Amino acid sequence: QEDKPQHALRLYQEAVAYLPDHAPLALQLVNTALKQGRFKLSRRTVEGMWQMNPHPDLVKAYGKIYAQETAERRLKKFSRLL
Repeated sequence: QEDKPQHALRLYQEAVAYLPDHAPLALQLVNTALKQGRFKLSRRTVEGMWQMNPHPDLVKAYGKIYAQETAERRLKKFSRLL
């Protein structure tokens, strides 16, 4: 049986699959995934959503993913959104 955070993550993934261009929903998925240490899922979600709907809050979420990186490395990562 899934625990609540894992269940919430799965539900957000299903919802994003159903509404793939809805940025606020994707942000909920990203925040839930980050709380669980799922950085790869968070990164892929932001990058994919950015291609469909470049919402400004996605940039903030992307910054959370790379918060521990050096400024130079973060700049390199952020270039993926260009």
